[in-house]
Amino acid sequence: MAEAGLVNTQRTRTRDGTELLIRQVRPDDKRLIAEGMEHLSPESRYRRFFRPLDHLSQRDLVYLTEIDHTDHEALAAIDPESGDLVGVARYVRGAEPHLAEVSVVVGDPWQRRGVASALLERLAERAREERITHFVAPWSWTRTSRRSGCSSTGCQATRGRAEARRAISSC
Repeated sequence: MAEAGLVNTQRTRTRDGTELLIRQVRPDDKRLIAEGMEHLSPESRYRRFFRPLDHLSQRDLVYLTEIDHTDHEALAAIDPESGDLVGVARYVRGAEPHLAEVSVVVGDPWQRRGVASALLERLAERAREERITHFVAPWSWTRTSRRSGCSSTGCQATRGRAEARRAISSC
């Protein structure tokens, strides 16, 4: 029997029918995360980390992989054929217990295929289990794919206090 709050590996299909595995990020995923980062374009890295970044430090990798799965959750999408990382979605709960900051990154060849939507759907399920009711996302709302990823998960986007932040309610 799985522990409460833990996600077993789930199989899902993207919009184009490609099968993916979605599971929680684990401490032994440091190499997988580092390799995935190196395969992102400079633009994708910047959109995720909001700064130019060539590689992740050991400290970054610890933060991104050694998580409690309650206040900080991360789900990885894996290509079952190659074992390669396809994308990651994560939330980190802030000072307000019902709010969590959310982020998603998908490898360039996999973008616009429904990977982010599949990850966000499962991440929203985990958030509900942890009594998180809203996601706050530090992204530019001009990105159509982010808006459609939000709407396809049943979440509703509303403008937050800061211009670069958007709350996702009804998760």
